[in-house]
Amino acid sequence: MKHRVIRSILVIDDDKVFCSAVADYLTNETTKVLTAHTGEDGLAICSQHKVDVVLLDQKLPDVEGVSLCPSILKHHDHIKIIFITAYPSFDNAVEAIKMGAYDYLSKPFELEELQLAIKRALRTLELE
Repeated sequence: MKHRVIRSILVIDDDKVFCSAVADYLTNETTKVLTAHTGEDGLAICSQHKVDVVLLDQKLPDVEGVSLCPSILKHHDHIKIIFITAYPSFDNAVEAIKMGAYDYLSKPFELEELQLAIKRALRTLELE
């Protein structure tokens, strides 16, 4: 029997309803979802847990999401960061990618779209 790998996804977003909906949608026997509502809490979770994918909101109460990318990647350079924003702009997208984000989604998005982005990120992780 093949050993199942448990993947860990961290959602860093100050919208608690969004975090809860994403966690409910993505959690299953092979995926664990952690949530944080501030950048500080998100960094703490990254330093204490093995995280594979981070869904990172642009506007957090304590910090701009894009400025968290280097700090997250400093702990674990394998983490794939999917940047999420309700204020999409080309400049934001470019900045996020420059800072190490793997992908970029604009709110609102379909949960299937999010799941596809996460699948791509996990596949890249496996290939690396």
